[in-house]
Amino acid sequence: MITRKTLDDWNHYKNSLKIWDDFDSDNSKYSFFSSLDVENGPYENVHDASKNCNQNLLKLFSRYDIEKDIHCNFKLDYTNEKKGRIFDPKCLVFTWNLKCEKNEDRPYVEPGAPVLCSELLFNRIDLRRRVIKERGSAHKKTNRSPEDKKIRNDIANGRYEKFYQLISLNESDELLNTYKSINKQIEDPFHENIIHYLNNEYLTFVFQSSRSMDWHLCDEYFNYVTEKFNLPFDYHYGRTEVLEYDPNKHERYKSQFNWRVKEPYHLFDNYYAMTIEGVVCKLGYENLFSGDINYFINKFIEEFSSFEFDWNNYPGNLYFGNVCKVLT
Repeated sequence: MITRKTLDDWNHYKNSLKIWDDFDSDNSKYSFFSSLDVENGPYENVHDASKNCNQNLLKLFSRYDIEKDIHCNFKLDYTNEKKGRIFDPKCLVFTWNLKCEKNEDRPYVEPGAPVLCSELLFNRIDLRRRVIKERGSAHKKTNRSPEDKKIRNDIANGRYEKFYQLISLNESDELLNTYKSINKQIEDPFHENIIHYLNNEYLTFVFQSSRSMDWHLCDEYFNYVTEKFNLPFDYHYGRTEVLEYDPNKHERYKSQFNWRVKEPYHLFDNYYAMTIEGVVCKLGYENLFSGDINYFINKFIEEFSSFEFDWNNYPGNLYFGNVCKVLT
């Protein structure tokens, strides 16, 4: 069980994280980029280009430069090529690499971190909404064909729209502290230091004990939830959908999805939580933030009635998104 209580606890954990020094490293599964068009170019440098773009989007993406606690580096280029993508015409390209644990898991900020760490990682539906409002699409520019980009854009939009429908979420609804869940048996963990971020990338299991700091019960819940969420699914992609894996297809097309339950952490008093994240293994490469996860979150919701779980002996709430302990 993780019991971070102070910023010193967070800083000790943060200092143990691994740093990706190479912006263009293809080995980092936590290396991200986004692009932003400029007007009336080309320009001589980043500074001039930055003055001639959508300033709201510039501010949105530049916020990743603010939080050094979880991002080891951030870079803004004015270029026509980055990470194997061709941009025509030249545009601003934001690149940031996420620190990770020594075993290459993403930073585990939920057990206690400054609020901006959780905001950047988990309030991603809000970021998507704001980007779409500004430029009409959430997708960055790439060297894919217009037809392929439209297909991918439609798939992503469809998955988000389906998630909204499945959990009865309207486009204008709040995303913070909704405590929307797929199963609820105990009181929500309302507390000044707890924030629930609604998203379609994670699940969080929250439970209670009759006493605080119940290490034994945390171990018992962790083992049981891990067992029940061991649901591997082999698949491959068709052009517009996830397909059950065809053994006659070449092995290189095979992917596998499964859930991973992370170590329990203490929220407050006798409340505890565990993050449940989807892991996509594609061509031997794990991508925690793959759009595949949005598909499998929806699939889990639709098939929840067949999910076998002993709620009587292991009562708790299963939330959409992340329940985070905020340290100040």
